[in-house]
Amino acid sequence: MTFLKRIEEGARLPLLYGTAWRDVERDFTVCAPVPLNLGIQLARRIWHWAVRWAWPSKYDKDIHAAFSAGYNRGWASSEDRRKRERDDAHRAIKWLIQEHRRKNECIVALEALLDKIGAPAPDRKT
Repeated sequence: MTFLKRIEEGARLPLLYGTAWRDVERDFTVCAPVPLNLGIQLARRIWHWAVRWAWPSKYDKDIHAAFSAGYNRGWASSEDRRKRERDDAHRAIKWLIQEHRRKNECIVALEALLDKIGAPAPDRKT
């Protein structure tokens, strides 16, 4: 009698069974009775840690290399995007400051012109 059950993706877990491990590559879950699944899970994690750390296979090395390369490319890409966004924000702020100064210069010049001709200056809203 086997107490481990292989459950395909999308199927329900049997009653009183818990997940012992999940095989992502073949897309299924292995279940065991609830008190045993924790021990099996721990033993499998220890085994994976010991074997894959001590003697990684070519497959594990390739996966690690591919993950590292993708992670590093993603990091560099996000840094470039962050730098572009920061530069765009700085450009927008500079434009707003210049536009504000230009408007203030126009208002000051208009007030000076109104003073020259003797007309009352309008109330400015700040």
